[in-house]
Amino acid sequence: MKRTYPLILCLILIGGLFSCTQKSEYEQLVDRELSRDVRMDSLFLGYYFGMPLDEFLSHSLQLNQQQRITGGSKIKYRNDQLDHIAIMEFYPEFRDREIVELPIEVQYEGWAPWNTHLASDSLIVALIDHYEDRYNTSFITHTFEGDEMPSYVAVQGNRQIRIYRKNTQLAGVDFIDLTAQVNNSQ
Repeated sequence: MKRTYPLILCLILIGGLFSCTQKSEYEQLVDRELSRDVRMDSLFLGYYFGMPLDEFLSHSLQLNQQQRITGGSKIKYRNDQLDHIAIMEFYPEFRDREIVELPIEVQYEGWAPWNTHLASDSLIVALIDHYEDRYNTSFITHTFEGDEMPSYVAVQGNRQIRIYRKNTQLAGVDFIDLTAQVNNSQ
């Protein structure tokens, strides 16, 4: 019996070491996709990662003149490609005057507290289906540090799409250039 305790203790320590070094499904996905060294820069409406600020402003002006978007400091896009019309509000984040991230707030146009079928939970399902079809990808669930609820994440090359619940009305969609994130942390 005395020999069993050291053996059990050793097994527990070895198991603990392996569990500390084990990467999550999300981390493995990011590593695998970044190692492919493939650029996936297209976003939507003609926007793309690396788009210079001047080109972004010019392109947005054209889209505004075509009445495809409205706004200035926050752009509004009326998306009719989901099961219900959704309003998307966004403005990119720039680093060195180039788009590196595109955070979007999305809500169904007819949302109201009594229209539960237009709540963000239903919207998230529609967004996942839409982006899986549009970008030929699939989403996994991952809870990011500091988040209470899991997000739905797809990674293709450098492009990460993250879909998450902000509240009962709003869903968030973040397009992130992971290579910009990696280069910023070095």
